[in-house]
Amino acid sequence: LSHSMIRGSAIAIQQLPRRQWLVSYRDGHVALYKWKKKSSHAGVSLVWKWRTDNDCFYKIAPLQNQGVLLLGQSSCILLDWKHCTRAAFSTQKSPTVLNRWNNTKATQEHQYGRIQSLQVISESATSLYCKCITDNGWILTMNLVHDKKQAAVQLIHGPPRVVIQETTCGEKESSEHYSKPLQPVTAYSTTSLLVWETVPTVTHVLPHHDRRNVGGSLQVIRSDERSLSIMDIHHRIAKLFLKSRATTITLHPSNEYLIVGNKGGNLEIWAARKLSKKRKHSE
Repeated sequence: LSHSMIRGSAIAIQQLPRRQWLVSYRDGHVALYKWKKKSSHAGVSLVWKWRTDNDCFYKIAPLQNQGVLLLGQSSCILLDWKHCTRAAFSTQKSPTVLNRWNNTKATQEHQYGRIQSLQVISESATSLYCKCITDNGWILTMNLVHDKKQAAVQLIHGPPRVVIQETTCGEKESSEHYSKPLQPVTAYSTTSLLVWETVPTVTHVLPHHDRRNVGGSLQVIRSDERSLSIMDIHHRIAKLFLKSRATTITLHPSNEYLIVGNKGGNLEIWAARKLSKKRKHSE
């Protein structure tokens, strides 16, 4: 390996054409590496490195037309990794920042959690349209318009509301609180399909309404249902019920099978045509 490689904790890696990799680091650095092989010698060389002042990027989405989209805690950056410039009296190359959007306001307002999966659905000369899955099970869209500095975020689906048991015989849904997973949800996305681990419904049993609650404190019950939620391009949602919690999700290269690895170390394979039928009958 090249001595010019950055030493640090990598949080996102994206493969690019021509045996190149874009790596984002926890300290805010972004670096482009290229794999080189000449006769019996092989190694990785640093093409360029770049650092932002106030953010680190944990998601990288490649674009068809130009560059990559970097998603951080407080900003989104459209980066042209092919065209680089050099500052005056500097020997280091830097990529071209095509645009920058602020997404701090949207994050603070909705408190949807950290984005687990980022997929660019469409791109044009004036905007980018993305769909995202958060670690708390929220699905949102993000519209990035080139002449605006603020990302337009819209929530399109959320986890189930918390159920409150007021008596031993009655219950109602909370108007303010939503169920949260104990661990970040497993997610996978393509331009036509979003798949994520369904957040189990959480029930709060109020102590003064349930004589079975001897301790006098709030009792929290989580549903033991294990399933995947699948959303198509029309925002229709279907469920696949699993034997145990999903730990990894991917789509077969032929796009004919959805492959799910679960906590028990087993694989479950679903035919894509059956998923289409399930979506057809879902609301």
